[in-house]
Amino acid sequence: MTDNQQQALDPITYQVAKHKIWQALWEGRYAMELVSGSVVVTEAKEVLCSLFDTEGNTIDSSAGLLGHIVGSEKMIKTTIEWYSIEPGIYDGDVFFWNDPYIGGNHAPDQGCVAPIFYQGKRIGWVAALFHTPEVGAIEPGGMPPTAKTVFHEGLRVPGLKIMEKGKERPDVYKLLERATRDPVGIVLDTKARVAGLNVVKARVLELMAKYGLEAMQSIFEKMIADSEKIAREKLGKLADGTWRTVVCLDHNGTAYELKKICLSLTKKGDKLFLDYTGTDPQSGGPTNCSSVAIYGCVFTTLCMILCWEERFNRGTLNVIEELMAPLGSVVNAEWPAAVSLGPMCPMLMLMAMLDNVFSNMLITNEKYYTDQSASWNNNPLYLLWGGISQHGRTMGTVLFDFLANGQGAGPQWDGVDTGVFHYTPEVIASDLEMYESFMPFLYLSRRQAPDSGGPGKFRGGVGLEIAYMVHKTPGVELVVIGQGSKSPSGTGIYGGSGAGMARVVLAQNTNIQDKIKQRQLPYTLEEIQALEGGEIKDYPPMVPSRPARAGDIVYLYGGGGAGYGDPLDREPLLVLKDVQNELVTLKHAEEVYGVVITLDKEKVDAEATERRRKALKKRREDWASSPAPAAISKDKSKRLVRMHEYLEITTNKHIRCIKCGHVFCEAAENYKDYALKAEVSGKDLGEHYAPDPDFVVYHEFYCPSCKTLLDQDVLPPGYPTVWNIQVSV
Repeated sequence: MTDNQQQALDPITYQVAKHKIWQALWEGRYAMELVSGSVVVTEAKEVLCSLFDTEGNTIDSSAGLLGHIVGSEKMIKTTIEWYSIEPGIYDGDVFFWNDPYIGGNHAPDQGCVAPIFYQGKRIGWVAALFHTPEVGAIEPGGMPPTAKTVFHEGLRVPGLKIMEKGKERPDVYKLLERATRDPVGIVLDTKARVAGLNVVKARVLELMAKYGLEAMQSIFEKMIADSEKIAREKLGKLADGTWRTVVCLDHNGTAYELKKICLSLTKKGDKLFLDYTGTDPQSGGPTNCSSVAIYGCVFTTLCMILCWEERFNRGTLNVIEELMAPLGSVVNAEWPAAVSLGPMCPMLMLMAMLDNVFSNMLITNEKYYTDQSASWNNNPLYLLWGGISQHGRTMGTVLFDFLANGQGAGPQWDGVDTGVFHYTPEVIASDLEMYESFMPFLYLSRRQAPDSGGPGKFRGGVGLEIAYMVHKTPGVELVVIGQGSKSPSGTGIYGGSGAGMARVVLAQNTNIQDKIKQRQLPYTLEEIQALEGGEIKDYPPMVPSRPARAGDIVYLYGGGGAGYGDPLDREPLLVLKDVQNELVTLKHAEEVYGVVITLDKEKVDAEATERRRKALKKRREDWASSPAPAAISKDKSKRLVRMHEYLEITTNKHIRCIKCGHVFCEAAENYKDYALKAEVSGKDLGEHYAPDPDFVVYHEFYCPSCKTLLDQDVLPPGYPTVWNIQVSV
């Protein structure tokens, strides 16, 4: 789009048309909700409906699924590359995709893309995508923990025409119907996508007729250009530098296996460079993701943290100058590696890492200080099932309670409790009574999980604690997937901690039916563990398919957000409020925050709290592997740039503690090399920290003078110090 064309475009017309495009996409989403019978669509609203230009670049999206916008672009661009000549692309065609190495992040991510023709010319594309859980994989629910190759993960369709020149292809529908455990579900979901596409196409053609082809194409181009402009302008106001983080996967689907993910974010001017070099080789199980998934994670974080002011489109992603991810690693698996758990495991971890490094970058400009956020959705767990519902229907699906996870904390606020899911910002947590009416489960409880929010000066939002009971079915197969029982899937920032560790408990063949007759349903984990008979035991965060019968119970705990800042800096009255609201227990308040609260939960014991916090700071000094380094000078110069909640770079080019004035080192050095350092077992920190010191420990870094916790990495014992913040001055 030339400058003259932009100037000629009436700004009022532009804003009206822009809003109508957004409105059309939402109308398309609503059409899908009316047609689909899936709780993913009707209850969770986890639906993407997006508009693209002729080349497949996103113009706008009703982003119930931000993480899939880039994948939808790839579906369209591959359709153009593969099928333009034979079988051809015509008005009325709809192409069905669910190949995770092309578009969606795993086989359940099923998308339909359709060209838009106006006056005989292809002028754009529209895509409709959402999660259809049952795809005929080796285990029900579409995300099999035992998968070793993509061929174990169910049906993959490479862009077959489901509609051809406006007519349904019954042969392709039969293919879908015969390939899965839930033929009704996959067919109805596909028809819902087609309905959404038809609505959007009709509305776009109305806009073309009203404003004309040339004006609408100018609007499309300007929408992308505006998003890119805002992103580049904001980046230009931030300090250049490099920010790094390392996080570890803890389970590969069938066994505990430590896999580290390394990320380096470099900013130069208005350009970003991302490098995942150092990440471990791909897993032999399904805890990998494909290359398109990495871009989806980056796009999501750019939209959520950096560029939330404008529409979500290709312009935002254009600021990525380079993205390096080793082929054959867990973040860029080589075909035909299994990837079905990519969205629920490495992808959420990738976004958690990006949350932290983007926040580290944003703090360099005080204007964007409050835009920071520690990582979201740490240590999540999900229940999948397949079998016969209480209505006699053969099904396979996932329960979407995890959409109500915890948000990461910010510099002035606690994270939202049980209210968010990272790459689906426009979704909702489903009504459990709708789930009970649709699936053979009773919820014994679904509540905010105490102590699950990551500790910090500001606390991460808490996740969920859920107890499901299999109900009114001759039997089902259960699958649990997740991460974070032995190593957290995300970390806090500036001394904040990751969320409480995930926990899975299964109780089978107990006397629960007797309790039901006595109207004494168990509500808490303690009450479940007090049931008699059968087997009640803890499991890893991944439980491959296993039979269950009516009365069997699955208990899940996890999904909190990470904390921001040193937990010992948290205002005691905020801790008291959390205890009163049952978000934090008395034990956790004293053990982690150093806040002593009276047993009646009415007030803080100020003197006991002061003593406890002094003791915890003394403990940090005792844990340290060497004596506290001395300050290198008494630099009293002014701040040049803030680099950390507790650290700044002075005009004399030193790194200095904001709280106490301790001068660590030269600005070009790693402050951690001059901090008080300790490797700490999670058991020594508290009940909800990583429990196995042979697996990972907490690498903590304190200010030598005031003993403030500056950073906390969770890595194997003896792991080299991560230079997490390197600001160029």
